[in-house]
Amino acid sequence: MDYTAGLREDAAAGARIGVVAPADLADGDRPAWEDAQEAFRSLGAELVPVTLAGSSPSIFVLDYEFGPALAAYLAALGPAAPVRTLGEVVAFNRSRAGEELKFGQARLEAALAVDHGDPAVRDRYREARADDLAFGRDEVDRALAGDRLEALLFVNETSCDRGARAGYPSVGVPAGYSTTHRRPVGVTLLGPAWSEARLLALAYAFEQATRARRPPSAVNPAQFRRR
Repeated sequence: MDYTAGLREDAAAGARIGVVAPADLADGDRPAWEDAQEAFRSLGAELVPVTLAGSSPSIFVLDYEFGPALAAYLAALGPAAPVRTLGEVVAFNRSRAGEELKFGQARLEAALAVDHGDPAVRDRYREARADDLAFGRDEVDRALAGDRLEALLFVNETSCDRGARAGYPSVGVPAGYSTTHRRPVGVTLLGPAWSEARLLALAYAFEQATRARRPPSAVNPAQFRRR
């Protein structure tokens, strides 16, 4: 499918978009978030406040799926790839902990510990995945249908688990930078099944209207200055 066919600068005109307020947003990120909402309004979109029930996803689903998914990715890199398994990645990080493990690797370690050959472990995964899928889709579908919305709008990474749990598409777009430390702020549009084309169109309209992304050399020039 050619998604570029629907990319128009006026694609957001008349759209009804649900705005999901973040539970916790840094003060420095707030201006970009507010500007993003105003940008959608200026494009002709109607923004509707939405409250989601919320529920913690099963981290075990992530742990179970990560190892095989990473293995498939590494296998596609070919025989010249420096690492081929999750175990090798974990071992590499451990051997260079001072350089590689600023944030640790708890999720990698947990994924490595999963026994995919154990039937009980597989049953636990299937049950957790089914629960996540049912709840995620019900939550998003209810929010969209209840207010006749095309998409839900989130700031930063607050929608990551919702789209993944439901198996629904989402697209992230740069929205600006924190006023305190200049880290990037982004918005995410999450839609129902098969809404990729519409989400990309909305994201394109927003991106063209705001032109919020700046090259790293402009955001943090000291890192690129020749010494």
